[in-house]
Amino acid sequence: METIQVDDKVFKPYLSAKEITQRVSEMAQELRNQLTDTKNLLFVGMLSGSFVFVADFVRAYGKPAEVQFVKCSSYQGTQSTGCLKEELALGVDVKGRTVVILEDIIETGLTMQQFVAGIKKGQPACVKVVSLFYKPQLNKSTITPDMVGFSIPNDFIVGYGLDYNHQGRNLPDIYSVIAE
Repeated sequence: METIQVDDKVFKPYLSAKEITQRVSEMAQELRNQLTDTKNLLFVGMLSGSFVFVADFVRAYGKPAEVQFVKCSSYQGTQSTGCLKEELALGVDVKGRTVVILEDIIETGLTMQQFVAGIKKGQPACVKVVSLFYKPQLNKSTITPDMVGFSIPNDFIVGYGLDYNHQGRNLPDIYSVIAE
């Protein structure tokens, strides 16, 4: 992997597609082992960044489940605006169901905290948060993911669904921005 340019920033290799695929498979198997008696499981993918992770995760999970998507945003460029904007709401009943929220990255946790609070109003049996990437040093919320693929430092990353100014989601590897 070589450095790449996305929009006006240069990024260096961080994680290969092979490393990501292996970890996603491990996580899916771990969740499958935890949820042996679960029926009517609902996976909720957080768009737009999680679409690649969700596709790989649910296939690796390998058991029947419903998959839905929501879109909540709080980012502009490389910075969080701190304001949750729900662009696509969850249109299914969660009452009595196990809900597994699949997220690409959790930084401050404030978006996820607000989203989980809304899900819990629907009286699910259980809510689990699974995040491929987590920046624990930035967490300003009461949310700690139930499962994390990679705990990472406060580097801005792109690829595998994550973007910079709407570009780079299609990259199979993860790259981190080179400081200017």
